[in-house]
Amino acid sequence: MPVTYWAEEETGYPVELDAASWGYKESGRTSDGVSELTSVVGVGHGFTTVKPLKLFTKLIQLWCPEGGLVLDPFAGSGTTGHAVLQLNHETGATRRFIMIEQGNSEKKDHYAKTLTADRIRRVITGDWASGKQPALGGGFRFIQLKREKIDADAVNALAREEMIDLLLNSYWDKAEKARSYLHRCAVGAHKYLFATNPKNEGFFLIWENSETSSVLNRDALKAIVAEAASATLAERYHVYASIAPYTGAGVEFYKIPDRVLEHIGFNARADAYSNTVDEDA
Repeated sequence: MPVTYWAEEETGYPVELDAASWGYKESGRTSDGVSELTSVVGVGHGFTTVKPLKLFTKLIQLWCPEGGLVLDPFAGSGTTGHAVLQLNHETGATRRFIMIEQGNSEKKDHYAKTLTADRIRRVITGDWASGKQPALGGGFRFIQLKREKIDADAVNALAREEMIDLLLNSYWDKAEKARSYLHRCAVGAHKYLFATNPKNEGFFLIWENSETSSVLNRDALKAIVAEAASATLAERYHVYASIAPYTGAGVEFYKIPDRVLEHIGFNARADAYSNTVDEDA
């Protein structure tokens, strides 16, 4: 429990462990974070809610080993990188960090370079806006992704794998009474097949991207049967799709939960095929 991590040896630990908050002396305050950022980069940065350095150093000490890697997908003002560099300087650790920040494209304020990276550069060299400070040392690379070069197929493949993860975590057979009895297939090994159970039955997902309808029709089932035969699976098919206007012998259909679709950014209500079916009905 985090509450025990910083307990004073002379005072001992509490008799009962319960939900607890760290005091501001141990974890800092938002105002401290703002002051720290201003000292490093100067006034006018526009950030009013900055995470304090103390809080991030404690979180990193708790969860990341001394040679580990810290990922911050919403880097903001760069507190995470600052905390890693400071801990490395103070303790001789070799932690690394990856920080991702988009900035505000609507205001053309890409502060990933002008603020986040600038803060890290300043603490590495010790050239703070408020005056010279001890250099923390270390280094970093600034890499900018260009929107037009994003591979749509790769993005869809990642979304599919994320959906499979969600399905594996949410599926369970009432007869088996276990959540972890599905064995996942190698990523990209099959078009539809994504897992098997101890009975050698296949689990299949019909989903390619958010623009294509997820439908179990005759052609899709024929492809699934062929895929199962190629993998020498039993002739019983567990199929996930949005709708199933066609089924066959040995087919167990599971509707992809809306919450799973929404998690990867797909609006089930906007699905063209579903809307057509509803209108015809």
